[in-house]
Amino acid sequence: MATDEEAAFRRLGPWAAWSPYRGALIIPVDRAGRVLLQLRDHNPAAVHPGEWGLFGGEAEPGESLAEAAAREFLEETEIALPLSAFKPFARIVSPVSLRRLYAFEVVLEAAARDIRLNEGAGFGFIEPADFPRLDMVAAARIILAAWTGADQSQSRKIATSGRSAGGIG
Repeated sequence: MATDEEAAFRRLGPWAAWSPYRGALIIPVDRAGRVLLQLRDHNPAAVHPGEWGLFGGEAEPGESLAEAAAREFLEETEIALPLSAFKPFARIVSPVSLRRLYAFEVVLEAAARDIRLNEGAGFGFIEPADFPRLDMVAAARIILAAWTGADQSQSRKIATSGRSAGGIG
């Protein structure tokens, strides 16, 4: 059974509490509909080395998923986003780690020059049509496949709505 916080997220696949780990992931979408992805470090000790994935990380005890997503995005990119910018999208149990992962969609006004990458080997604003060509973290691939499906029209509507709050549309 989903908690109140989990209920806001669309479930992708079977759902079970395999692990106490709660990971908050971000799908940052620019006005052109591109998604900001992180190229994971090539260090073999890193999780998913050399693969493309979503920014994010583990929620700390007592931290909401949106708070974790905002904190992780700030730590990894030095871009601060208001909690109101984080729109729950989907939740998944990772097919690799069996950890619970929660993905938020965020409209991102920042450009590449605004990003100060503190984790990972690189980043890129990626067109959804290019996702299949990337060596991608399995959970990110599943989440983004759902995002580019029927939910893509909603994402583009959000990305072009013209709303503005702290630099986020």
